[in-house]
Amino acid sequence: MSIYDRNDPIESDAGSEEELDALPEASFDDPPSDAEAGGNTWTVRLLAMPLLVLFAVPTIFLGLGRSSLWEPDEPRFAEASREMLASGDRLTPYFNGEPAFDEPILFYWFQAVTFDRLGVSEYAARMPAGLAGLGCLLLVALIGARLFSARAGLLAGLALATTFRFVVSTRSGVPDTALLFFTLAALYAFIRAAESDPPGGRVALLGWIAVGLAVLTGGLFGLLPVAIWIVWLVLTARLGGLGRMRAASGLWLMLATALPWYLYMAWTHGRSFIELAVLSDVMARYEPGAATSAGSGVFALMAWPGDAMPWTVYAVVAAASVFLGWSQLSTEQRRGAGLCVVWFAVVLATCAVLSARRPEYLLAAYPAGALLVGLLFDRAVDFGDDAGPWTGLANWLTALCLLALGGLVGWLLQRLFGAPLMSLAMALPAALVLGGVFLAIFQRTGRPLWAFVVVAPVFALGYGLLAVDIVPRDLERFKPGRPLAQIAAAQSGPGRRIGMVGDLDRGLVFYSGQNVERLDTIDDAVAFLTEDGLRLCVLRSDDLDAVVGRYAGTLYQLADQPRRNIRFADLLGDGAGAQTTTFILVSNTPPE
Repeated sequence: MSIYDRNDPIESDAGSEEELDALPEASFDDPPSDAEAGGNTWTVRLLAMPLLVLFAVPTIFLGLGRSSLWEPDEPRFAEASREMLASGDRLTPYFNGEPAFDEPILFYWFQAVTFDRLGVSEYAARMPAGLAGLGCLLLVALIGARLFSARAGLLAGLALATTFRFVVSTRSGVPDTALLFFTLAALYAFIRAAESDPPGGRVALLGWIAVGLAVLTGGLFGLLPVAIWIVWLVLTARLGGLGRMRAASGLWLMLATALPWYLYMAWTHGRSFIELAVLSDVMARYEPGAATSAGSGVFALMAWPGDAMPWTVYAVVAAASVFLGWSQLSTEQRRGAGLCVVWFAVVLATCAVLSARRPEYLLAAYPAGALLVGLLFDRAVDFGDDAGPWTGLANWLTALCLLALGGLVGWLLQRLFGAPLMSLAMALPAALVLGGVFLAIFQRTGRPLWAFVVVAPVFALGYGLLAVDIVPRDLERFKPGRPLAQIAAAQSGPGRRIGMVGDLDRGLVFYSGQNVERLDTIDDAVAFLTEDGLRLCVLRSDDLDAVVGRYAGTLYQLADQPRRNIRFADLLGDGAGAQTTTFILVSNTPPE
């Protein structure tokens, strides 16, 4: 028995119930067809996991700690985890000396462990997300092997490993990738449970534990795998699958996993935790309103194409091939592709009802797209031209996109950072252009899998180059948090305190290693600097004259550091630097 149960309604070219009954039972454990056997060879199975680990080196781990933490979320989580480790309170996260109720506890625990083992650093702050990202690749390969073939799973894992938004998330010390890992683990367990005999078994319970851990990582968003699976069962008229999920006992197991921490926090912190962490979070994310929902849905549709690069065209073409070439798919491929489409649609619908517009909320959609890409190439290898024109169409369109992207990246590197034509940074646009050329050549010679072999390594090496050279050299100088904090931390004096005018730079808290006071107005800054003892204040250059004019004594400027917010619209005119803001560190006592 499986999710491909012959007793469930199956769309088929057969025209009668008798013909349907004559079909053999379709299961993942059934002997594969000749084409499917080609995608399940021992060579593919043995190489799948090592290849995914190999690709994870440049896309996830290479240069993981070379750049400082990105505002605003990375230093917020890292500082809360550092304070948790320093205070010994493992249940309540604190940031800047105050309880931090923004997110559940599990990711803080992960970071606290890596800080304890590896020391407090950018590398240690990002390692939990990196390891979760590697786990996501392995789970996608396993899911693809269950739904389609081992080769399709491998190709899906490689596609996900080089998807832009996934790479950005795995390189960020935030909970998004850990949440995705538990989501994929739950879905994989539900797929396994659907084919187990007796129904469900222990695998389903493991899936519910994964859901509980997802809730402990991302709150209500952790229920996403349950929503995906239930919608899939409803749309395919398989409500009996709820029994295979062991929903009743699984729900209790999920609550036993996630609920104790929430109860402890509510008991310890009372109304403040309930209002801020639960009610405010729900209201902020799920605020009702048709206009808001429509706007969030449009935002998700606009964010997905760029964030899914370089597989955007392939995913769209793969989805089109599923709908238009439905009759050419095997029963297993129909069910697997249908699950991926439902999966993507549920994530998109969830984003549509959220009032907050963040590209990270779409992260769970990219594995579904990667699985469709894996199926597209898997069929192209097995059936060649008989699989239809879909892979060729995607290859030609992607080749054009790579050529255009290479030119755009080269222009941006010169426009923003003045990169010399023969610099290492310019190897990135050169690789994109060459990738487009070779992609066209391989498509012309009828080698679809070689086209995949071009795209995936080009982007894997490109991400590695960004991490070890372009970002640390060209972008780091526009991130003021670390250098200003290090200079402030080097100053010594009685009663040293640090303040910042306006929105708090969370990196200033993490890198200085002490609490930073937020000063709302110029008058607050003047009053802060007038106090006895060493006072260090970070303010914008536009506010410096006003502070100096109102301050009775002498202020000492210790450092200045620019921050640049890059907007594409600014690059088209002469004001490419208009979004640069300079932050200045001043002191009320002479520097040492």
